[in-house]
Amino acid sequence: MVNENIMVIDDEETICNLCKKVLEEDNYTVDTFTDGKLAIEKFNEKNYDIVLTDLALKDTTGMEILKRVKQLSPKTDVIIMTGFVDIDSAVELMKTGAYDYIPKPFEIDNLKLRIRKCIENRALISELHDLKEIVSLYEISQAMSSSMELKQLLNLIIKLACQTLNADSGSLMLIDERTNELKIEAAYGLSQDIVNNVRIKIGENISGWVAEKGEPLLLIDGLENDPRFKHLKTRSEIKSSMIVALKLKTKQKVIGVITLNITKSKKYFTESDLKLFTLFANNASFAIQDAQVYEKLREVDRLKTEFISNTSHELKTPLMAIQSSFELLNEIIGDKIDTKSKELIGICNRNIIRMTRLINDLLDFSRIESGTLKINKSYFSIQKLINETVSELRHKSEPKKLVLEYKNPDIDIPDVFADYDRIKQVLINLIDNAIKFTPERGEIIIESKIISDKFDNQPKYILISVSDTGIGISKENIEKIFDKFYQVNGSLTRETDGLGLGLSISKNIVELHGGKIWVESSQTELERGSKFFFTLPL
Repeated sequence: MVNENIMVIDDEETICNLCKKVLEEDNYTVDTFTDGKLAIEKFNEKNYDIVLTDLALKDTTGMEILKRVKQLSPKTDVIIMTGFVDIDSAVELMKTGAYDYIPKPFEIDNLKLRIRKCIENRALISELHDLKEIVSLYEISQAMSSSMELKQLLNLIIKLACQTLNADSGSLMLIDERTNELKIEAAYGLSQDIVNNVRIKIGENISGWVAEKGEPLLLIDGLENDPRFKHLKTRSEIKSSMIVALKLKTKQKVIGVITLNITKSKKYFTESDLKLFTLFANNASFAIQDAQVYEKLREVDRLKTEFISNTSHELKTPLMAIQSSFELLNEIIGDKIDTKSKELIGICNRNIIRMTRLINDLLDFSRIESGTLKINKSYFSIQKLINETVSELRHKSEPKKLVLEYKNPDIDIPDVFADYDRIKQVLINLIDNAIKFTPERGEIIIESKIISDKFDNQPKYILISVSDTGIGISKENIEKIFDKFYQVNGSLTRETDGLGLGLSISKNIVELHGGKIWVESSQTELERGSKFFFTLPL
């Protein structure tokens, strides 16, 4: 059993001695005082669990003792002894924070019972408080580990801090490295005027002091009791404050401070609160750093996408003009030029078409990245679309003597509600890749079928596949094949002359339709080739 520390305060030395004797019989450590003011001066020298005080003292009152103890150590319980307490007085004592009161004269057994009940209650509260701290830190970590924008994260941090530690207001300030000032980035319970106008130099004021020193700070009763800050003005309504520096997990660099205030309630922050708050701030620092890095990466990504989009548009206009000029030149010259000149014009046209396709891929990529890719849905026959696409691409397969075939199912497939041009784009990408990666006299087979719901046997989605007898894809490459700008290494890859965007764009188009896309492949001696699948909901 732990020896709880009890302070007894009473003008009558006989009462003090009696209490000391009977309570030490139960293994409590007891200190007695007949001077109330001296007792308060000595209070901080030991962690007292209970203060047992008379209500009427010569130099002060039990009520003043109660208030001061609760200011210095809110977790210390105070029991009042009095010979003349009425109901109203008892209610007032309990409201101010007294745990209990004992009428004088009291029986020894009653005193022991009240003390024992108080100790049991303290143990229970301590267990609940520890559990609450664990749960609070877990909830905070879970909330702050989720991906969110920096501003949203900062608002969440200060809100959770105030709610967890029962603060009336708080602010989260970050250092502006350009001005070396602290600026409020998120607040709780503060006016918008304060949020907009407060700027604090590092080293100045309380927040600036914490940012400079990197040390946590606990203030009770404003600033007048702390010699370091007596010269500073503070908001008169603030009774208690905690300020903790936010440090990065690397180099312990201070990036800001977080402050909590009590203005309304009668409680005060404690050292235990400060420890929990410091743990909270450490978690917050990590989350803020991650969010800042993520925000910078996202800004770089946005600028990159914007650059690609602008550059692609700038390239497309002159390219279309060149293409139109070559077409017009072809019409004017006709058969008047020799075979070599025709071949050169043909090479130019093919390269213009290839460049146009690359630019269109870049434009689609930038639209996907910015969330502006439009999907215009209508009902159409997927079988008709596949037949049309195969016919248009057959000329590409003929030089390599490839078999390019659509195995049309015997049954009609219901019309699909999708974007005709975008689904055709997916098919062209898959078939075009198969043609490029399949050696001479290979096969490319396109299939489509209905997949029904396993519960009611109703058509659920269409499964479309494009298989080839090409070089296959390694397991390592399969995991990255749909990543943007990713190109598979291999002997045939240089034939593609692409940007590694086709499959990434196809994946996004399929997913925007509510479907899925994947690939199966083999590179064994007995079996080589790849089979791409994608689904479209019915």
